[in-house]
Amino acid sequence: MPATPAWPPDSSPRLFVEEPLTHGAQVRLDGAQAHYLLSVMRVKDGDTVRLFDDRTGEWRGIATQVRKRDLILDVRDHLREREIVPNLWLCIAPTKKGRIDWVIEKACELGVDRILPIILISSLVGAILGSIWLVAKGRDRATPIPFGPYLAIAGWVVFFWGNDLVDGYLHFAGLR
Repeated sequence: MPATPAWPPDSSPRLFVEEPLTHGAQVRLDGAQAHYLLSVMRVKDGDTVRLFDDRTGEWRGIATQVRKRDLILDVRDHLREREIVPNLWLCIAPTKKGRIDWVIEKACELGVDRILPIILISSLVGAILGSIWLVAKGRDRATPIPFGPYLAIAGWVVFFWGNDLVDGYLHFAGLR
């Protein structure tokens, strides 16, 4: 009985490298990348590895000089150009912590560039405008303030100025 081929057929490992790739270049790998190819994917001499560098696209490399902890890949064929992806933002109004973690994880896996917290901005807008409304109407703090309109306002604020607000916050917090 013939052996069943691995699925998907003709699959090869795909690996990101920092240096720009060109035809005929040699890429020396050691450390975590070499461990991944040698121990996890079990690459041997002559095996194909797909390489990409975020500048020139995807290339076919052939494993040569495979040792115990490092290897050299000869860059051979240019498989395809770098794919231009849209700048995706996720405007999120989280309600429960467990679900926030899952949504952020999936958003990152799908390539979301920015995650903008509408609930935080709506709280700020609600606090500012709600306080002004209470003072203008002569009401006390026990008066309930409707929160829905502030979610909508925050959505528009995030749509127009979300990038600037997040950048400003990260700069103010010393994270950028």
